Amino acid sequence: MNRRALAVVVGITVAICVVAFVLYYTLLLPKRGQWALEIYVDGSFVAGYTVEELSEMAQVVYVPDYERNCTMVPLWDLLQNTTADPDEVLVKSIKAVGSDGYSRTIRKGEYKIGKEAWFYLKDTYVRIVEEEYVADEGPLRFTVLGLSHTYWVKFLARIEVETAGWGLTVLKSGIGWNVLGFFTLSDLAAMPKVSISIGEETLEVINLTEVLSRCGLSISDVEGLTLMAYDGYMRDVEGQYAPHCYIWIVPDDLVPEKGRLRAIIPDLSKKYWVHHLIAIEVST
Repeated sequence: MNRRALAVVVGITVAICVVAFVLYYTLLLPKRGQWALEIYVDGSFVAGYTVEELSEMAQVVYVPDYERNCTMVPLWDLLQNTTADPDEVLVKSIKAVGSDGYSRTIRKGEYKIGKEAWFYLKDTYVRIVEEEYVADEGPLRFTVLGLSHTYWVKFLARIEVETAGWGLTVLKSGIGWNVLGFFTLSDLAAMPKVSISIGEETLEVINLTEVLSRCGLSISDVEGLTLMAYDGYMRDVEGQYAPHCYIWIVPDDLVPEKGRLRAIIPDLSKKYWVHHLIAIEVST
């Protein structure tokens, strides 16, 4: 078979696949009286939901772009009890696919995405579309608060998530996403530890000085810190407390409650002891 004939065969095959995909989601499923959302993690199917099932999980969320409340399901909730559980791993990519094949991917460096995908997870939802808008938007719409509507995929049929092992990102404050360093759990485990006493308990922890030194920073350079959790919780800390800020690698049995990493600052109240610690932004 010559190259031209081969190209024609490949083209026809691709066209048939696209048509089949569109017909399946736009004709067959609605005729069955239900719209299906499929969730894939690292290439494997992990869950499927009908609109009715999603409606039972939904909550009311104010959407500034619409200036009204909408019924939505947090993607965070859909990923729990899967291999992409936000308490256990990092989400490095989120791809939303519509029934017509239109898709958008949230991944650092992709189009206008300047931050890691996990940063957007807390603001990512599946919207249960109101009846009057279904003809234009479909039964479900992917919604990411704070991102352009080009990412708000209509007729949402599939979400594909890619994960990575947990780690700690060190950022420098300022314009953009200025990463000074990223440390896996293995990297952190290999760093020197110190012992601190918390009540009657003794913990082996990493002094923040160790982490910053590997980012080319001296603790004396630090004017302030922002401790960031995976769910968006943040705490600002004055630079004077930086020498007494510690990173605790949480034991497996406490991970569901505390996350893989926790910041501990004995000199401050526990509201500053950010659990599910994912990033530290440094002001110099």
